[in-house]
Order: sequence, then C-alpha cells, then structure tokens
Amino acid sequence: MKYIFVSLFVIGFFTDPFRIGRINHAKTEARDAYTSGDYKTAIGKFHLLIDSMKIMEDELQLNLAHSYFQLNDTANAVITYESLTGSKQSEVRSKAQQQLGILNYRKQKFEEALNNFKLALKANPDNMDARYNYELLKKKLDYPEMIMSTIRSLVKQHKYKLAYDILQEAIQKDPEVDKRNPGYSQRLENIVKIDSHE
Repeated sequence: MKYIFVSLFVIGFFTDPFRIGRINHAKTEARDAYTSGDYKTAIGKFHLLIDSMKIMEDELQLNLAHSYFQLNDTANAVITYESLTGSKQSEVRSKAQQQLGILNYRKQKFEEALNNFKLALKANPDNMDARYNYELLKKKLDYPEMIMSTIRSLVKQHKYKLAYDILQEAIQKDPEVDKRNPGYSQRLENIVKIDSHE
C-alpha cells in the first residue's frame, strides 16, 4: 500500500491535472474555430498548443497546416505540410502529400503535383481524394502526347484536314498541346492549304 501511495504521489507530482484540462480546452477551441471557418483563431489556438504547451501531435500540425491552407497562406502551409511528410502515421503523411500536390498544382508545377499524389497513395492506398487527383492529373499530362499520336497517325494516312481539325480542337481544350509541339499547327495548316489546291 505504501508503494502505491508513493507511486501515485510521484505521478501526481510530475503530472499537472489542470494542464490536461487546459490542453483539452484549447483543443476544443481550436477545433471549434476551424470548423466554424475562423482560421485565424484556429491558427492561434494550434500555436498555443504546439509552441506554448509543447503538444507534439501530428494531427495538430496537420490541422494547423489546413488552417494556413484555408487562409491561402501557402508559404506557412507548405512548410507545415512538408514537416509532416516524414510522419510515422501513414494517414497524416498521405494527407500532407496530397495537400502539397494541390499546392503544386495551383502553381502549375504539374509533375511535382503528380509525384505528391503518388506519394500520398503510397502512404495510404485508401486515400480516394489523392487517387482521384492523381488519375485526373495523369490524364491531363498524358493528353498532349495522346492527341499528337492520333494526329501523326492521321497525317501518315494523308488525312490532313481531319488531323488539323482535331489539333485545333485539342489546342482549344488544352493549350499545352501547342506548347509541346511549337509550329506543328502552322505546318499542318500549310499542308491542308496545299492539299486543298491539288
């Protein structure tokens, strides 16, 4: 009995029961601020928990990053998400990579975004948002080459007008087709003009 009392006294000495209450209260305030869209307050509460109370939980860091993301504070969002890419929790790692992918996509860094989505899926294959983003972006990146393959095939068959029409439609849909094949549209247009005079 004496040992139990000593153990409880030692545990109680090192653990402040009021601290746990303050932490839980701050977590509730941070969560409520975030869910109500008050991201500035949420950021303040998350910083209180992380910086002042020294609570090092990946979920808090992730929610802090999400708050920065919602305020379009991309610099702090990127720093915070990047710090979570090495998390031991695969779900946190996956969400961080997914969000970095979205941020890279917004900056038109498509290859980097695709890699982020791929890493998100590697961390958590059940992350359906990352899967959707990966597949959609992959199709977007593959589209110019796929369409040019079709056009080259039509040109080999001497179907210049059809090839030109498809190319023009593709360029309107995705200007990247023209950027990756500079001058091709003009050359094909010239061939169509020559071919129509024969």
